[in-house]
Amino acid sequence: MYVENRNDRYWALAAHLSIVLIPFLGPIVILILRANSQFVRQHALQALLFHLVFVVLMTISGWLVFLLIGFPMLLVFGLMGIYGTVRASVSALSERSCKYPITGNWI
Repeated sequence: MYVENRNDRYWALAAHLSIVLIPFLGPIVILILRANSQFVRQHALQALLFHLVFVVLMTISGWLVFLLIGFPMLLVFGLMGIYGTVRASVSALSERSCKYPITGNWI
């Protein structure tokens, strides 16, 4: 994917790494601030969708801890979240498009 401005890859990286501090707010703010860049928009939308799915999966797993099946799910989804975020961050810095493991081609 063509990047018009070299700083766009850092905006895309920030959208992916915002899951650590501000999962939903980060990609939304980046979408508003950098709406004119297709590269940043694509990465921010992917990150926003993944953050939403990730929070839902972790919440369901947290509820299932009471039935003892939530512990392995928390571990699997936690590792998947780390893997997906690192992979998407490397894609953003390499100026390539990314697809998260669970969300894939939803956007």
